[in-house]
Formats: sequence, C-alpha cells, structure tokens
Amino acid sequence: PWGETFYGAGAPDALGLGGGAPRWRAWAGAPFAVASLAWAMRALAPCDVIVSHFVLPCGVLAGLRRRGRPHLAVAHGTDAWLLARAPAALQAMALRGVDVLWCTHHALRDRLTLPPALRTVVRPMGWSEFAVDRVPSDTLRLLTLSRLVPLKRVHLAIDAARILRAR
Repeated sequence: PWGETFYGAGAPDALGLGGGAPRWRAWAGAPFAVASLAWAMRALAPCDVIVSHFVLPCGVLAGLRRRGRPHLAVAHGTDAWLLARAPAALQAMALRGVDVLWCTHHALRDRLTLPPALRTVVRPMGWSEFAVDRVPSDTLRLLTLSRLVPLKRVHLAIDAARILRAR
C-alpha cells in the first residue's frame, strides 16, 4: 500500500504537493511509508556518518536515532517547502538531530527559521566530506537514507565511500 507514496516520481508528486492531482492511494500509504523508513533505521547501528536525503521524513527519523554520529540532512524541494510552512518551534524540533543542513539554493534556506547553532551549506546536490574528520576509526561506514530509485543515484554515495577509503 505504501509503494504509491515514495516510489516512481516521489511523494511530492504522488501527494499532489507539487501542483498535480493528489492520489488517494499515496495519502493512504503515507503513514505506512514513514513507518517502513523508521523500521529500516535499525540499520543505523553499524554506521559512522548519516546522510539523510529529503529532510522530511528521513532527516527527522535519522536525527532521532543518530546517537552522537554526524548527521547531514539534505533539504532540496518540497520537504523544505513543507518545513518552512510549519511553526518555528516545529521546525526546530524537526531539525534537532541535524548537524549540518544542506539546502540546494539560498531561497530555500532563507524560508526556514533555523536554530542559530545549526550549520548550513548552500550548494547544488553532490557529495560532501562534512564529517570525515570526525569519524573516530580507520574505517568509514556511510549510511545514506533515501528511496532506492535511479534518480537518487545512490551509486554515487558508494563511489564517494570508495574514494575516501582510498585516501
């Protein structure tokens, strides 16, 4: 039932948040999709660094389970648009477990009410070595939390880990 929510073009289109017609199956499946992400987060235990793509809901869920590990949350579109419309206190709660918020453009960052201590980065999508210097061991284990669809290019995160390992 949740496949309609996050797969294919993604949640914003399926839910009609990007201006399209909302699909009832996507809305009905949304709670299951978030619960499925939360369940999958049990895999966070063996990682050193967390990169959550789509700050809502992935960044919030990862922030709840980070346990001191560096957490980079990427906000790039509808997720930041939704977050910006929430009250400032709710925004602060959603970003509580984030060390660095990566926004894809200045207008996106400027719409958010950010906690003063939150470090932000504004640049197009790509790889960041934001936390490599904070990894306590000789081994880097990277977790990227996103939909496993070609558009997300998860293979680039794997390539980045290989490059860092070679260094």
